[in-house]
Amino acid sequence: MDTFYIKAASVVCSLAGTLLLAVRVKRILSALSLVARVHDKNFEHAASGAVFTRATEHVKRAEKEGVSLLVVGFALLILAACLNGYALCIDKPNQAQTEQARPPK
Repeated sequence: MDTFYIKAASVVCSLAGTLLLAVRVKRILSALSLVARVHDKNFEHAASGAVFTRATEHVKRAEKEGVSLLVVGFALLILAACLNGYALCIDKPNQAQTEQARPPK
Protein backbone atom coordinates (compact mmCIF):
# COMPACT_ATOMS: atom_id res chain seq x y z
CA MET A 1 0.00 0.00 0.00
CA ASP A 2 1.28 3.44 -0.90
CA THR A 3 2.10 5.59 2.12
CA PHE A 4 0.75 8.68 0.34
CA TYR A 5 -2.85 7.57 0.89
CA ILE A 6 -2.22 6.68 4.52
CA LYS A 7 -0.60 10.06 5.15
CA ALA A 8 -3.47 11.81 3.33
CA ALA A 9 -6.01 9.97 5.49
CA SER A 10 -4.02 10.99 8.53
CA VAL A 11 -4.14 14.65 7.53
CA VAL A 12 -7.90 14.46 6.90
CA CYS A 13 -8.53 12.76 10.28
CA SER A 14 -6.34 15.26 12.08
CA LEU A 15 -8.08 18.22 10.45
CA ALA A 16 -11.56 16.81 11.10
CA GLY A 17 -10.72 16.01 14.73
CA THR A 18 -9.29 19.46 15.30
CA LEU A 19 -12.36 21.14 13.77
CA LEU A 20 -14.75 19.06 15.89
CA LEU A 21 -12.84 19.92 19.05
CA ALA A 22 -12.84 23.60 18.07
CA VAL A 23 -16.63 23.52 17.60
CA ARG A 24 -17.00 21.81 20.97
CA VAL A 25 -14.87 24.42 22.73
CA LYS A 26 -16.73 27.27 21.04
CA ARG A 27 -20.11 25.90 22.15
CA ILE A 28 -19.09 25.40 25.77
CA LEU A 29 -17.44 28.82 25.90
CA SER A 30 -20.57 30.44 24.49
CA ALA A 31 -22.70 28.76 27.16
CA LEU A 32 -20.31 29.78 29.92
CA SER A 33 -20.22 33.33 28.61
CA LEU A 34 -24.02 33.47 28.68
CA VAL A 35 -24.07 32.20 32.26
CA ALA A 36 -21.50 34.80 33.30
CA ARG A 37 -23.57 37.59 31.73
CA VAL A 38 -26.73 36.34 33.46
CA HIS A 39 -24.86 36.14 36.74
CA ASP A 40 -23.77 39.75 36.37
CA LYS A 41 -27.33 40.81 35.56
CA ASN A 42 -28.55 39.01 38.69
CA PHE A 43 -26.27 41.15 40.80
CA GLU A 44 -27.40 44.30 39.01
CA HIS A 45 -31.09 43.52 39.48
CA ALA A 46 -30.93 41.90 42.91
CA ALA A 47 -32.28 45.02 44.59
CA SER A 48 -35.24 45.32 42.21
CA GLY A 49 -36.27 41.67 42.57
CA ALA A 50 -35.83 40.79 38.88
CA VAL A 51 -33.65 37.69 39.12
CA PHE A 52 -32.89 35.37 36.23
CA THR A 53 -33.11 31.68 37.00
CA ARG A 54 -32.09 28.41 35.34
CA ALA A 55 -28.98 29.95 33.77
CA THR A 56 -26.95 26.80 34.29
CA GLU A 57 -29.28 24.87 31.97
CA HIS A 58 -27.38 26.40 29.04
CA VAL A 59 -24.13 24.96 30.33
CA LYS A 60 -25.70 21.55 30.95
CA ARG A 61 -27.19 21.51 27.44
CA ALA A 62 -23.86 22.51 25.90
CA GLU A 63 -22.11 19.76 27.85
CA LYS A 64 -24.61 17.11 26.70
CA GLU A 65 -24.50 18.20 23.07
CA GLY A 66 -20.73 18.47 23.06
CA VAL A 67 -19.82 15.06 24.44
CA SER A 68 -20.15 13.36 21.06
CA LEU A 69 -18.07 16.08 19.40
CA LEU A 70 -15.42 15.65 22.06
CA VAL A 71 -15.27 11.87 21.70
CA VAL A 72 -15.27 11.87 17.90
CA GLY A 73 -12.72 14.70 17.76
CA PHE A 74 -10.26 12.92 20.04
CA ALA A 75 -10.88 9.62 18.24
CA LEU A 76 -10.02 11.24 14.91
CA LEU A 77 -6.85 12.77 16.33
CA ILE A 78 -5.80 9.40 17.76
CA LEU A 79 -6.58 7.72 14.43
CA ALA A 80 -4.48 10.34 12.65
CA ALA A 81 -1.54 9.61 14.96
CA CYS A 82 -1.94 5.86 14.39
CA LEU A 83 -2.06 6.36 10.62
CA ASN A 84 1.09 8.48 10.77
CA GLY A 85 2.85 5.81 12.81
CA TYR A 86 1.73 3.09 10.43
CA ALA A 87 2.86 5.08 7.40
CA LEU A 88 6.22 5.63 9.05
CA CYS A 89 6.61 1.91 9.76
CA ILE A 90 5.78 0.78 6.24
CA ASP A 91 7.76 3.60 4.67
CA LYS A 92 11.05 2.43 6.20
CA PRO A 93 11.12 -0.90 4.33
CA ASN A 94 10.34 0.96 1.12
CA GLN A 95 13.36 3.20 1.68
CA ALA A 96 15.54 0.16 2.32
CA GLN A 97 14.28 -1.48 -0.88
CA THR A 98 15.05 1.63 -2.94
CA GLU A 99 18.55 1.79 -1.48
CA GLN A 100 19.13 -1.85 -2.44
CA ALA A 101 17.80 -1.21 -5.93
CA ARG A 102 20.33 1.59 -6.53
CA PRO A 103 23.43 0.61 -8.42
CA PRO A 104 26.64 0.66 -6.36
CA LYS A 105 28.83 3.74 -6.65
